[in-house]
Amino acid sequence: MEVGNIRKFGYRVNGNIVHESARVISTDKVTSGLKVIEAEFIDGTVRKYSRQHLPKE
Repeated sequence: MEVGNIRKFGYRVNGNIVHESARVISTDKVTSGLKVIEAEFIDGTVRKYSRQHLPKE
């Protein structure tokens, strides 16, 4: 996964999982000892995802 890639990410809204496309904006951050990916969605929100919980590419 590289910065600029567009892919589907999931997140919860009112208990339901929503999948939307987002652009990867960072792949090198570390939060609480975990490597994370930051993704920006169409509505401008930025969410962080642990690399260990994403499928291997």
